[in-house]
Order: sequence, then C-alpha cells, then structure tokens
Amino acid sequence: MLRARIERADGRALAVLAGTPIVLMAVAALAGYPLLTGDDVIQNYPLRALVGEILRHGHLPVLNPYAWAGTPLLGGINAGAALPANWLFVVLPPLAAWVLTEGLAYAAAAVGLYAFLRGNRLSPLPASLGAATYGLAGFLASQAVHLDVVQTGAALAWMLVALERIAHGRDILRPAHCALLAASIGCVGLAGSPEAAFDAVVAAVLYSLHLLLHDRRRVRTGGFFLLGAALGVLVAAVQIVPGDRFVAISQRSAGSLAFLGAGGISPPHLLFLLAPHILGGGPIGLTPYVGRYDLGELDGYSGIASLVAIGALAARWRSPGASRWRVWYLIGLVGLVTALGGVTPLPHLLRHLPVVGLSRLPSRALLLFGLASAVLLAYWAAEVLQPGSVTPERAPARSGQRATAPAAGTSRSGAPGRPAGGGRAEALAGTVLPAMVLALVVALAIGGVPVAQAIGGQPTGPWSVARVMPYLAPTAALALAAAWFAVRHRHLGPRARTGALLAIALVDLLLFSANQSSFAPLRASSLDSPNASSRALARIVGPAGRFLVVDPGRLGGAVLDQVGAPNLNVFTGVASAQGYGSLTWGLYAEATGTHGQDVADPAAIAGTTFDALDVRALLALPGSFQAPVPSGPLTLAARATTSRYFGQRVHVVAVELGSASASAAPAGALAGLAREVRLLDAATGRPIVAVPLVVPGPGGGVTLRFAGSPAAGGLVLPAADGLPASVRVAVRAADGATFSPTGPLAAAASGPHWRLDGTIGPYAVLLDTRAGGRFSFLPVGPGPAPRAAARVVASSPYSPTEQVSVRSDRAALLVRSEAALPGWRALVTAGGRTRTVPIRRIGLIQEVDVPAGHSEVTFTYTAPGLTLGLWLAAVGCAGIVALLAMGLRRSRRAHAPIGRRR
Repeated sequence: MLRARIERADGRALAVLAGTPIVLMAVAALAGYPLLTGDDVIQNYPLRALVGEILRHGHLPVLNPYAWAGTPLLGGINAGAALPANWLFVVLPPLAAWVLTEGLAYAAAAVGLYAFLRGNRLSPLPASLGAATYGLAGFLASQAVHLDVVQTGAALAWMLVALERIAHGRDILRPAHCALLAASIGCVGLAGSPEAAFDAVVAAVLYSLHLLLHDRRRVRTGGFFLLGAALGVLVAAVQIVPGDRFVAISQRSAGSLAFLGAGGISPPHLLFLLAPHILGGGPIGLTPYVGRYDLGELDGYSGIASLVAIGALAARWRSPGASRWRVWYLIGLVGLVTALGGVTPLPHLLRHLPVVGLSRLPSRALLLFGLASAVLLAYWAAEVLQPGSVTPERAPARSGQRATAPAAGTSRSGAPGRPAGGGRAEALAGTVLPAMVLALVVALAIGGVPVAQAIGGQPTGPWSVARVMPYLAPTAALALAAAWFAVRHRHLGPRARTGALLAIALVDLLLFSANQSSFAPLRASSLDSPNASSRALARIVGPAGRFLVVDPGRLGGAVLDQVGAPNLNVFTGVASAQGYGSLTWGLYAEATGTHGQDVADPAAIAGTTFDALDVRALLALPGSFQAPVPSGPLTLAARATTSRYFGQRVHVVAVELGSASASAAPAGALAGLAREVRLLDAATGRPIVAVPLVVPGPGGGVTLRFAGSPAAGGLVLPAADGLPASVRVAVRAADGATFSPTGPLAAAASGPHWRLDGTIGPYAVLLDTRAGGRFSFLPVGPGPAPRAAARVVASSPYSPTEQVSVRSDRAALLVRSEAALPGWRALVTAGGRTRTVPIRRIGLIQEVDVPAGHSEVTFTYTAPGLTLGLWLAAVGCAGIVALLAMGLRRSRRAHAPIGRRR
C-alpha cells in the first residue's frame, strides 16, 4: 500500500513537472504568442528550423547559405545542429517544433532533477519543490531567451542522475546508467552553448569527486564515470571538432583576457540573487530594466525559500547525513566565483582552455548557483516536512540490494527525537538571507536613485521607487513570511507546515516568473512569411543578391522581423551579408563589421566590400542619416555632386546653409551654392523640380525656402569647384523637426554609389548601383577581359553544392560571390575530364581558374573536421548501444529462473 501511494505521488509529480511547461507554452502559442524573444527569435529558432529543413532534404546541416555570404552551420555551434531534439523540426512545422522543443527542454530539466532527488531518497513533495525551482523557474527561466542554455541545463540534470545511479544503484544496471551518462554528456556538448557546457562539466566533476570520496569501491565506480565521460565526448565530437576548426579562424581566434572577463557580473549584481527585479524588467507593472548588464544573465534567483534553506542547512553542517548535501555549497560557490569573471583571477586560468577560453559569458555559471540552491531547498524542505528524513547517512546499495532509510522522525540510531543540528541556531541562520532581502528593499526605499545606480552600475534613467513598488512590496512581504516560517515552522502541524512552505515558495516563484523580461513573447503574426515586407525586399534583391540592415537597436519592430533580418531570413529565403551568432569568419567580420546585431562598417558600405558580396539593398532608419542640429560640417566632393539622404520622406520647408569654419565664407559663395541645391524624390531618388527662394539666413548663412513643402528623401549639393569645400546644413521640416543630413551613414551610403529607392516600413531602401553580381570574370594575367558567361545549372539552399555552366573565349578567372571559407573545393569538367581546381580567395570571395570554351564547375563545401567528428561520434554511439545491450542482458539474466541461468 505504501509503495502504491509513493508511485501515485511520483506520477502526480511527474505529470505536473513535465506537463506544466508543455501545456503553458502550447496554450501561449495557440493564443498567438509563442515564447519567442531575444536571441531565440533571431538565432535559435531560425537556425534550428534551417537544420530541420536541410535534414528533411537528405543533407547534413553543415552550411548556412543565408548569413554572412555563406557561413558554417555545424561549425558555427549556436544552431546545435547535431542535437537529436532538432529532429522535431524535420517532422513538424517550425513553430510547432519550436514550442514542443522548448517545452520538452524545461520538462526534461525539471523531471531530471526530480529523478536525481528521488534517487537521493527524498520524498516526492520536497523533490518536486526542488525540481520545479530548478527546471521551471530560477536561472533557467531567465534563460528562456537562450534555448541552448536551457537544453544544457536539462542535460546536466540527467548527468547527475546517471552519476548518482552509477555510484549507488544496482550493479546490474551500471552499464545502462553509464550509457545515460554518455548520452547526457553528449547532449551537453551538442546543445550549442559552450559556456553553459563548461559549467555543466564543472558541476559533474565536482559531484563525481564527492561520490568517489564516499564510495568504498571507488576504482570501479570511477571507471564507469570515465567510460561514460569518454563516450559522451566522442558523441559530441561531431559538433566539437568542426566547431574547434571554425573557432580557429573566427573573430574569437585571438580572444583576450579582457574579452573573457567582460561577460562577468560585478559584486553589486549579486544582489539580484536576493531580489532580481529591483531595477525593473518585468512586463507586469514594472519599469523597463535600467541596469548596465543584461538582466537575463543576472537572474540566478531561486526563490526566497531557497535562501532560507541555504542559511538553515548551514547550521547543520556537522550533523549526521550532512555529507549528502555539503557538496552543493561548493558547487554553488564555484558558480558564483566563476560568474564574477574579471573580478576574480579565474579568467587567467580559463583563457588557456580550448573554446571556453575564447568565450565571453562567465555570468552563465549562475546555472551552478541555481542548481545548488534548488537541491539545498529540496533537502531542507524534506527535513522541514519530515523531520529526521535527511539525517541518516546512506548505506550504498550493492548487488541488487535496495537502499533503505530510517523511518521519518527517528534519529540515526533509530530512536525518536529531534534531528541533530536543529533548534534556535538553525532558525536564526534561516532568517539571515531574508533579512538581507528586507534590508535591500529598505535601502532602495530610503536611498532611491543613488542606491539603484550603485547596484546597476550606470544612470538609472526612468527608474524610481514608485515604478518598482509593485515588485518591492510583495518582495518585502514574502521575505517577512519566509523569516517567520524559518523561526516558527517547528511549532506548526504537518499540514500547516506543508501549506505554509508551498504557499511561500510558489507565490514567490510565480511573482518572479511573471515579471521575467524573458517571458515577453513575440506575436506569431510578426513571423509570418512570406509577407508584404519580405516580398518587397525579395523583388529588390532578386534570387541571387543579398541585403543589409543597419538597425543596431532593432527599432524597426515587426517590420525588421518580417524582412528577415538575421537570421529570420531563413524563412524569407533572401540571403544576407550579415548574420547573428557568437562566431563568424574572422576576416569577414573585420572587413565588413557585420559581427553584431544588424550592423555594418560604414567604410565597407562606402567602399567595394559589399559590391563584391553582391549586396543589392541596404535598409536603414532615419537615425542613420540624420544628426541633431548643430552638428559637424558636410564635406563636398571636388568635381562631382554630393548627395545626402534623409532616411525617410520629409516635407521640406527650408534648408539652411552656413559656414563650416570660424572664418565665414563669403555670402555670395554660399548663395551660389544654394542656387544649385536640389531635393531628391523620396520614392525614386530623382531630383525634384522645386526651385527654392534663397534669402539671408542666421549667422551669415543663407536659407533656401521651398514653396509647398515638397516631399523629399534627400538632397543634392553641387561640386565644390569654386565653392566652399564644406558647409553646415540644417533641414527644417513641415512638422517642426530640424536635423542635419550628417548621420553615421550619411556619407557612406550616398549617391551615386547608393541610390534611394523608396521605403519598406520605417526603413529607407538604398540600392547598390555597383553590386558585382553572382559571378564575374577576370583575365588570367595581363590582357583584355574575357568574353564569358556563367549560368547556375543546379543549386539548393539545403545542399552545400552548386553546379555552374561556364563559357569563355579564353582561359579566365571565375569569381564567385560566396565567402571563401576553408572547406570549399571546386571540380572543373571540360573536354570529358574532371579535375580538382584550388579555390583562391580574392578579398572575401572565391576565385577559380576555368579553361577556354565550355566547362562545368561544381562547388562543394565540406565542414573541416566533419569526417573525423562523424567517425568519433559513431564510435561513441556504438559504445552507448553496447552498454545498453549489456545492461539489458544482465537484467534479463538477473530476473531469469535460477535453473535457466548460465
């Protein structure tokens, strides 16, 4: 009967832990708001959808043709291209696959920690509380913007299950548990988050050492640990080896100590572990977050009940059974020290590690603090709800024997009584951290902006105590309730004790989760494709061209997503010269300035870099072209007209011209220049026939007044031949706005190189009149240019292969507008013979020799290190299968009748 009740309790717990995230995310998606925000929108979701589409077409996901003029997909790491969960994108529509993948990731994290805690002989309720805190709230909830981190956290929970079962489970199941360890380590390496993977490995190593320290047969146990780890690393090699090869040529190949420590948190940020939304950040009645560092990277908060547990269990440090949970203080402390990054000497050591030494987010080690807090909460809750249940030491089970624990409420000797380590000291210790929460709230209420600014590390902008009071008030109330419970819980009956603990913990975590900025999902209709914006862009760019967007703040809103700014162009099918992710080809990033979020180097825009990359269109907001008045001068070309765009349609009332230097230019010279100024039509970029009235202006300048306030998208100034070489320009609009056409892109994206071509939503569209096309030809050596043509015979965005038919009147150099990454090779077929021809790099793109006459050139990309990675992964998978087969065989033999055993 008892076992049946336990099994029913486990069933209910598992149903809640696994069903809650899946149901909630499904309901939100059906309502039109899937949990998609931040990096998930522009990186994790589209890249995983691309992986699924490539696999569906029968190819390996090695290349992303839509970003950075062709970039590694498997080697780029972030897509988690080899993770088994991505097979959902093969069989389901992308959005449905995303919702299910995300829900399963959270469910796996919660269920995994539940299985771990139950394996440590905690009863279902405390195990559920700890599992929910880890898997459904805390740090993993704040990382909803990074699916790869959540998946790594889920795999970490199952690593712990495997380690625990290898050490304390039945001997006949050790091979199966070793296979589980290998599979979970493999998933950690394949999830696509190197920083979180490193933290997970640190936690697993520390817990392994803890288990071995208390194991009488540590050599054998350690052997299984090492075998599982080795097989897991082999499985992950399919991602690790190509990833390592690409890191070596990426922009991170020369990572600095400053770069490694830049993503660490500062000591004041540790206060967010006590009350995470003190500087705003939630969608429910709070001001936007105003701190210096990304709030999603600071939220390691695991709830007020966990804070009580951390203090209360510390008072039991020497009690019998404390060895079961003391290691979690060490794991949590290591997480905090690592997260502090450059504040500690740790980066000096980490920079020597492969891949990790080139990362920049040590703050993600808060994963370890969140995990440790959840485990400590479960142990403390078990002791609170069933006094004495955590006290006894474990007697490890061996040879099929099941571990047993003394009955609840008994001491280690079996006599009834209060467990050791309790009493007043434990109660007071449990109030320490809640008291710090109260002190923090009081300090903010009294000190206001100065205190908030000291915590945030920068001016607080619109922050005020009143704006965050909807969070501070319940936070203070919960801290008081937690402190009261820490002191008085022993005087409550079992039901009251359970109800009070659950109420405090669940209300707190719901308050925290409801105010998570990560839980501000995107409306699904914003991702619908094709749409009017994407179709307009596709018409401009064509099937072979590329586009750029300059919008670092992503202020374009839904239109930015609809045009497919990186990496949502996976859905629109329009290629980009940009991308978004942690890795890009180092030479490409340096030449284009595109390693970032919708940014590009103005010098590259003004030069020939993007011409060679066949960029047909540039989309930019008015702020890229307009500067506040007064601003710097506008320099005129010596022998050609100078155009400047406004970035939007402006009804121009007047244009003011003034001297650019202290010594004023002659009024007659400015007037002569003014008479030749023309406005440009916002839709066509052609001059508007609107002759201005030139009158004296302020400060010795001149003013051009335009009758009827014509709608213009820019202006043209004459050559500086005999006129002032530079002038100050101010444009006055009919709506009262005044600006200067000298913004950060004004000089770079100007005519005749870039031609205005209307707008898409809030973006001005500029066409590159010098775009080089998909293919071009150069002569071999001195001599005239060849008369040649190239035609694509076969190509697919899902296959890293393109076949091109070439005709040339002489031997020539075929230039292909594709990033010249290592891994590309060319086969040239001519006259019935096929030979491999080296691909050379010309700037950033590819160049290959072709003979005179007709030839077929086949370009193929193979990810460097892929072959080795596949072989190693195959060995690892074979080892896992062998372990499972061994475990199954041993289990069958153990359950076979005695007479049938051999």
